[in-house]
Order: sequence, then C-alpha cells, then structure tokens
Amino acid sequence: MAFGGNMCEIRHLCFFIHPVSLLMEIPGFVVKVENGLDVKAFLEKNFPGFNPTEVSAQADALLGPMAITAITRKWTLTDPPPHINFYFGSKDAFVEKTGVCLSRTFRCTEQGVVVHHDYFTIPEQHRHQGTGIKILKSWFDLYVAMNIRKILVHATLEDGGYVWARVGFKATRRDEVDKILARAKRELTTERFSVIQGYYDDHYNNFVDQPFPLEYWARISYMKSVLKASSWHGQIDLTNESEMTNFNKYVSQ
Repeated sequence: MAFGGNMCEIRHLCFFIHPVSLLMEIPGFVVKVENGLDVKAFLEKNFPGFNPTEVSAQADALLGPMAITAITRKWTLTDPPPHINFYFGSKDAFVEKTGVCLSRTFRCTEQGVVVHHDYFTIPEQHRHQGTGIKILKSWFDLYVAMNIRKILVHATLEDGGYVWARVGFKATRRDEVDKILARAKRELTTERFSVIQGYYDDHYNNFVDQPFPLEYWARISYMKSVLKASSWHGQIDLTNESEMTNFNKYVSQ
C-alpha cells in the first residue's frame, strides 16, 4: 500500500468532520493552542485526517496504570511552523526505571506531514510485554488517515538502536553508521566483521545518498549487542510501498 502525493495544504478524503470538537473533548487532556490559532482552519490546512481520540484514550488505558507519579496529558498546536505535539508523561518521566513517557510531534513540511517519535519509555517491570507494539499500531492507523510521509526517530534509549533497526528504520546519517561500523570492528572477529563491512560497502557503493538499512545488520545475531549500544537517527518512508508494507506487518503482528 503506497500513499499518494497529497501535500499538507491539500485536503484528504479521510478528514474527520469534527476534529476541533474531538480535540477539545478528550477527557483529562489539556489542549494548548499557541499564537491565537484558528484551530479548525489550522487542522484543515495542515493536518487533514487528524483524530486524537483513539491514541489519547489508549495512552490513558495502557500507560496510565504504570505511572507511580502524577501524569501530564497534553496536546499542543503551534504555528509557525505548523506542528502538533502529543505529550503523555509522569512526573518522573525521565527516571530510567520508573518513568512513563510518550511524545510524538507532527510537522508540516514542503514534502508533506512527517511525524517524529520523540520519546517513549515505560517502567522496567512493564517492558517486553507487547505494550510498544500496541501503541505503534494505533498510531500507525492515525498516520494512514493523515497521509503521513515519514516516521522519524532518534534511536538512543535502552536497546533502541537494535529495536528500531529490527522494525525496519533506515539510518539517515552516514557518520552515525560509521560509528556503528567502527564499534563492530572493535568487538567482532575479523571474519564476522568482513560480513558487516560487506553490507556497508555494497550499500554505499551503489546507493551513496540513500539511508542505510540497518535491518540487514540487526538480523545477524552477533550484531545485537553492537546495535543495542548504538545511537542513530532514522526514518521509515511511508511513501515507499515496501517500507510501508513491512512496517504495517510489524505493528499488526
């Protein structure tokens, strides 16, 4: 399934009839509107298809019970530049073992709307139980409705470098890929490193300006520890049929 060529300013057929009322009636959430925006016009022009209901309710249902401190629930709408931020976080959001935080930012660009996966963490005792997949699925459904062009991440939290690579995110900065390659050279045997180097050379010799598919490395068992310790910026291009299909399969499992 591939997306069409609609840009931010073009209305989308999936646009919901009452986005403003939906936004203003989400239980427990603060809606912050900056710079005196006309919310209806702002959403129709920049973010057609926007519907905050399901992802907001899901955050409350899944993440709320995990928090041991007070929770901030907020949607922020800003222009210029046009963007929408979702923030759901406990007071101890950035405490590694106990914090709860989910943050996403939609931005309108010349190429269309992109979404940044800013931050996601849950308490240690609740990890590896499928919560992340459930959240990705509901947000992905919203991305489809909004005709999102790209999903952007900075893979840097615990295991994030490995997890996002397995999901199919491609590294957008070659210097960061070089650092992962250098670490692999230090930690792997010469024979194993030659395999990793082969993927690197093949890609950049043929697709020098394109993001690097770290998934190739992530599917090699001895690269797991290397990638877990990595930090890199990546993307999934939802206008690419293959990337779109693979991501949909992942979140639907």
